[in-house]
Amino acid sequence: MIYAKAFLVWWILAGLAVSNRIVRTFWITPVVGEMPGHWIGTLTGGMVIFLGLYLLLPWLRPETSRQHWEIGIFSHLDRAFEFLAGHYLFGTRTATAPLPKNLCIFKKNLTEQEETIKRVV
Repeated sequence: MIYAKAFLVWWILAGLAVSNRIVRTFWITPVVGEMPGHWIGTLTGGMVIFLGLYLLLPWLRPETSRQHWEIGIFSHLDRAFEFLAGHYLFGTRTATAPLPKNLCIFKKNLTEQEETIKRVV
């Protein structure tokens, strides 16, 4: 019975995530722009999922340590599936996403370090 409840919780959380995406797309992004909209959507999505889990976990009530582990492993496998499906099926390249200009200072420092190493060697 707990696995049926866990599956139902997963569907509820998926619905919350889709709702967060709709709010971000139609109300947040048009006001603040694309990249800040993604940042705000990520923060609100995390908060909504956390709140949903906080409210639903007492109802789920896993009784044994094994059930806790199985539900946790399922959630991690779900995250892995979403990442891999996004990468291989939909072509999302999260590793190559451009950084905001104020975060590129790390790239500049790395380039300076590489030049110093080349001079020494």
